[in-house]
Amino acid sequence: MSDRLLTGLIILVVFVVIGTLVYRSQSSDEQPQVTEQTAPVKQETVRRSTQLKARIEACRREQGSKKTIAEGYIENIGNADLRYVTLEVQWQNRLGNVIEANEIYVLRDEVLAPGKRKKFVNATDNRIAVRCNVRKVDWW
Repeated sequence: MSDRLLTGLIILVVFVVIGTLVYRSQSSDEQPQVTEQTAPVKQETVRRSTQLKARIEACRREQGSKKTIAEGYIENIGNADLRYVTLEVQWQNRLGNVIEANEIYVLRDEVLAPGKRKKFVNATDNRIAVRCNVRKVDWW
């Protein structure tokens, strides 16, 4: 009878172990419940952005003169007023090498609102200047 009792105990232990494993696997699959808490809504503040676009529209040698003229514009593409803008007009030869550069103040204690443009003109007496380019130096 002890063999039957021992076999019965082994079967009982196996069922208990299997039952425990099944119970734990089912309880770990359940997702914990999360209660939603409403946080106060933050108002997004728009960061101040000073962005500038500078373009050359025309670069030409004036008839009857020895000057090469560069005409262009600046545009405020940020969301804040601009008050000072400094550009560098670069004069280039036929190969594209910079032969002269002039700094100009397009805005000086003026206001350029977002989305607005302002034209500028610059000239050089350099005879080999045939191309123009512009570089932004400083703006705020």
